[in-house]
Amino acid sequence: MAYSTSATSPGTLANDNSYGTVAWTNVSNAASSNDSDASVFLEEETSNYLKATNFGFSIPTDATIVGIEVFVEKSESGPSAGDARTDSVKLVKGGTISGDDRASDDTSEWPSSDTVATFGGSNELWGLSWTDSDINASDFGVVFAVREDGREMDCYVDHISISIHYTLTTPETLFIEAGYFQDTGSPISIVTGFEPDLLLLTSTHATALDTKTDSASISFGATLKDSDGTVHQSSISAGSENDDKEDDETPVD
Repeated sequence: MAYSTSATSPGTLANDNSYGTVAWTNVSNAASSNDSDASVFLEEETSNYLKATNFGFSIPTDATIVGIEVFVEKSESGPSAGDARTDSVKLVKGGTISGDDRASDDTSEWPSSDTVATFGGSNELWGLSWTDSDINASDFGVVFAVREDGREMDCYVDHISISIHYTLTTPETLFIEAGYFQDTGSPISIVTGFEPDLLLLTSTHATALDTKTDSASISFGATLKDSDGTVHQSSISAGSENDDKEDDETPVD
C-alpha cells in the first residue's frame, strides 16, 4: 500500500554559499506560508542556495521510499518583471547536496504573486537511493537557487515544503478511536486501541463507558489512525439510542 506524508515544513533554514554569488536574507521566513519571505536582490546574477533541512519526518523502518516532492512558493518584483528563473534545486542527503538537479521542472518565468512550483514527484527519487533513516535525519533537506537574466530584481520565497511517498513491506497497524456524541457534538464516551484491519464498530463496544441519558439523539464517530497519529479515515453515522440499545453497525475500512 502506498503512503504519502503531508507537505512538511523545515525546522532549519540557512544561506549556503557553495553555489551562486548573492546571499539570501531573512531565510527563516521560508519556514511557513505567511507572506513573510526569504529574499534575494539580483542584477544579472545567481543566488546562493537557500537551504532547508530538519523536516522532522518519522518514516517507518520498513518503508521503501518511492518518491520525493518539493514545493516552493515564490514570486518576484522589479522593473524587468519576468526575468527571474529557477536555477538549481537539489536534495540534501546526509548533509551533502546530492543527486539530480530538478530545476528543469520549473522553466517558466517567476510571477509577481506567490505561486507554488513542484519539483520531483511521487515516483521521482532524484537519482538517489533512500532509506527511512536518510529521510528522518535532521540533515535531510533541499537547496534552491534563482537567477536573474535581465535588470535588477527582488526574488522571494515564502515557503519551502517536502512530501515523502513510500510503501510498506509490512502493513501498518491501524488504531480505532471511537465514541458516542450527543446532538450538541459533545463527546460522551471514547474507546481506543482496536487494532484489526477491518472492524464493525457497534454500540456495544462503548456500552460500558456510555454515560448518556436514555433515548438521547446521538451519532457514532470513528477515526482510523496509525501509530504516529496520522488520520487515514473518519466516519460519522447519525442515529438514536433508546433503552433497548440496539446495535447500529458502522463499518470502517
